[in-house]
Amino acid sequence: MTWHNLLPLAVFLVTFIASTFSGMAGGGGGFIMTPFYILIGLSPAQAVATGKLASFGLTGGAIAAFRKKMLDNKKFSLFIIALAIIAGLAASLLLQKIDNRSLQRLMGVFILAMVPFMLKKRRGVHSARATGRSRLTGTIFLALVLFLQGILSGGVGALVSAIFIIFFGATALEANMLKRKASLVLNIVIVVSLLNSGLINYTYGLFGMAGGLLGGWVGSDIAIKKGDKFAQHALIIFMTIAGVWLIAAA
Repeated sequence: MTWHNLLPLAVFLVTFIASTFSGMAGGGGGFIMTPFYILIGLSPAQAVATGKLASFGLTGGAIAAFRKKMLDNKKFSLFIIALAIIAGLAASLLLQKIDNRSLQRLMGVFILAMVPFMLKKRRGVHSARATGRSRLTGTIFLALVLFLQGILSGGVGALVSAIFIIFFGATALEANMLKRKASLVLNIVIVVSLLNSGLINYTYGLFGMAGGLLGGWVGSDIAIKKGDKFAQHALIIFMTIAGVWLIAAA
């Protein structure tokens, strides 16, 4: 047995860890998984596409943990789904055309640019009443960030959660759940669009899905019970390291 044979197991373990962080922090697992996929030999585009398949596990685990905190606003859910479908279709087209090195540099720059935002990220505790202007601004930002999430990685999901808190008046836990719904629809559209593209590594994706299912449930359950300060600090440190590495290795 060579070390290559152990890579699927490594994918499972790393995805479990990343998904636990993501479940606790309301997003950010992609900041770990995308550089890891590149490290084990996938191109940046393959890393993002494979991560979309694996993310089904994280989303499923998180939804299982949050099942008692589901929001019943059907109109708002349909609105999120529509935005996610449009963003997913646009992202899948660009993901197949963009240069790998350009995508890697873009990911590195974007991750580093996110670090100050993560340090100042607002954490909602109680719902705030959102105004019409706030929702309109939030819709514009949400559409843009969902598109960026589609072409970069699931790590952008931390920003999606923040948009729900700041512009739509959601609590942190509500934002986490809303983000999972949006990500599920977005990633389904992208994976279906890329099924025959050759960008998805199904072995890594399925092992990642298994690790994500377990990690997403564990992390989300911890977030519900205890909060996520430690995971947030650890994530910021890793984001800085990953961003520098992606730019330097491009």
